[in-house]
Amino acid sequence: TLLVVTRHLDSCPAAQLEFHIKVTTSASLASDAGAAIGSTANPVQKLPGSRSPPIPTDVASAAGNTAQTVKDVLLPVLKKIKPFCEAMELLTEIINNQLKMNDKIRDLFEKMDSFYAIVGQNLMSRLEDSKLSPPIVLLKRLFVVTMECCSFIQSYASKLDASGFVLGALKNSVSSTDGSRIQKYCETFGSLQLEFCKALGIKTHELVEKIAEYTSLDDLPHVRGASLNAEGGCLEGTRKGILGIVSKWISPEFKSSDRQPILLLTGEAGTGKSAIACSVAVEFAALGCSFGFKRGIQERCNPLNLFPTIARDLAHFDDSFRRALCAGVGNDKARQTTSSLESQFQYFIKNPMAGIYRPILVVIDALDECGDNDKQRDALIKLLTNPDKLPPNLRFFITSRSEDDILCHFKGANKGHILVKYMSEISSQSTSADISLYIRTRLIDDCQPKLKDIDDLCCQTLARISQGLFQWAFVACQQIARPPRGRTSRERYDKLVQSGADLRHDSLLDYLYTDVLCALFEDDEEVMNRFKSVLGVVLSSLEPLSSTPVKALHETLKQSDEPYDAGDILRYLGSLLSGVTDTNIPIRPLHTSFLDFLTDPERSKRFSVDMTQGHKNLLLASLRIMKRDLAFNICKLESSYVMNEDILDLPKRIRDYIPEHLSYSCRFWARHLDAASTNGMSVEISRQTRDLLEPFMNEKLLFWLEALSVLGGVTLAFQAIAIVARVFKSVSTVFLES
Repeated sequence: TLLVVTRHLDSCPAAQLEFHIKVTTSASLASDAGAAIGSTANPVQKLPGSRSPPIPTDVASAAGNTAQTVKDVLLPVLKKIKPFCEAMELLTEIINNQLKMNDKIRDLFEKMDSFYAIVGQNLMSRLEDSKLSPPIVLLKRLFVVTMECCSFIQSYASKLDASGFVLGALKNSVSSTDGSRIQKYCETFGSLQLEFCKALGIKTHELVEKIAEYTSLDDLPHVRGASLNAEGGCLEGTRKGILGIVSKWISPEFKSSDRQPILLLTGEAGTGKSAIACSVAVEFAALGCSFGFKRGIQERCNPLNLFPTIARDLAHFDDSFRRALCAGVGNDKARQTTSSLESQFQYFIKNPMAGIYRPILVVIDALDECGDNDKQRDALIKLLTNPDKLPPNLRFFITSRSEDDILCHFKGANKGHILVKYMSEISSQSTSADISLYIRTRLIDDCQPKLKDIDDLCCQTLARISQGLFQWAFVACQQIARPPRGRTSRERYDKLVQSGADLRHDSLLDYLYTDVLCALFEDDEEVMNRFKSVLGVVLSSLEPLSSTPVKALHETLKQSDEPYDAGDILRYLGSLLSGVTDTNIPIRPLHTSFLDFLTDPERSKRFSVDMTQGHKNLLLASLRIMKRDLAFNICKLESSYVMNEDILDLPKRIRDYIPEHLSYSCRFWARHLDAASTNGMSVEISRQTRDLLEPFMNEKLLFWLEALSVLGGVTLAFQAIAIVARVFKSVSTVFLES
């Protein structure tokens, strides 16, 4: 369970507030307040209270039990000894007073939680939707009170000794001054809450209801980062023709008799479909939401994540939809986690839209990249193309490559409700002009520092060679603007023009990718092998990883005397991969065509990346990391009796003690074993991993289960054990004893 107060603070970062209120001082205040609350959580958690049994650990357990039972059990027996009885009565009173004070401290902390839950949860969206903003004086008061309150709680907790509260109660009996201060802080947070809501025009009871509704949808899956944004959209002034067609299709002026609720834009890889989808999603954001499928990213290629994510986004976007969704599936885990696409669409989309009459637009990008499971992919396509399933006010704008199964369903008989547009229908003159404008903007207008020997004629030449492929133009501009070490921009331009001249349209991207990689790695076989090893880790990972965990995983696959790391390969691939220069961004191919190129030996030839070998390497890396790093009580918890949800600072402990590469290894090692063995390597894998897997099962199994527990992934253990049993049964190798 997340540290609630810190979570609410994080939902409304001071830096974002600063953007709206233009005050620089709030950032530092919020940072200090957030740090103070984080450091206060642990002392509050340790305070025993009269309303709940204390944690049964060591002396604190005995003390707590004494405080609770002395009146009911011991005193009747000891009344025969009056002096002892009087002493026990006094002790009981002191301890009970201490417990009541601890309860007040907890009440204060909960009051802070309530404040940030009510105000912080919706502050940013409110500021974005209106011109209202809280006065800076009010913000300063909030941070000052928060800091004072945290300081008081920490000071109070520091007075208690190692026993938890017993001796502390004797030496520090309850002060009326402390009680008054707690009451004052609680009242202050209550009044600040009212002032904030008034300043922002918020009705508190509505926010409480809204938070309760969101909580009731906690089991509904939601893929973060799947929404389309302006960053990937078309350059202003380009693609006017097709964007105009889409705008007209969306327009409410369309006659109901001409209604076509689905528009499919299809074309080959690299023609700019995703950029158009991003532009449409941003331009018509007020009408709905978007979802971009992404091959190679587990959550974003799973069809079962589409409708739940759309539903969660629409719930945030439309109050009526949220209420209807909550009424239908709120607090219903079975429905929220159903694996039936038809049930998902019924419960998450169609039913909640029954009482909504305004148009809703959903943009789906790269439909062709959905589904490792052909059955699920086919079910999704059939569902989207069935006119009887669609609510009358719901529209889908979908982009996809021209793959047979998709075109068959979208263009089949009785599909009059679907409008299909082809990228090839856009005039070549219009596309060439758009690409020329894009290249000029990248290489001349916006390029810093200015490039020598690159002029308008160069831009027109590149546009002609691109043959309508925006992806080719994008990579070419990256290579020219930031040439490989030892090369000039003009040299890269000349090479690209030379290699791209007179090529067939369907070979253009392959030659471009080959040319880029040759300039970096071809001359050195050792470097080429390093490239394949590093890219194998990147492409075979089952969730997107940033550079730090990629380096850590790959480090275990190298020889100890090899003086390089994965970053030495990745840093030169910025024109082809995201995240190579930013440790916070996952490393993935910028365009799916590059992934397709690398994983097809017929196309990439000497640069091909063996995905099966990649899964095998990640299995070995994961086992080695777990063998090295897993340990008893890895998060250094004070007690094993406390439930995870009751550990207020558990997220911080996870960040501190379970780095990303260890977390990844714990969650996915068995999946890599499964992926590698599925491709016919079970015998080889069992031999190579025996020395790692057997001691892991014998020595690290409990530590692994503990790590999965704090990571919220215990259910993965059952799947992992089943995979191990199935894989090694095929080679008569048994590591698990009944």
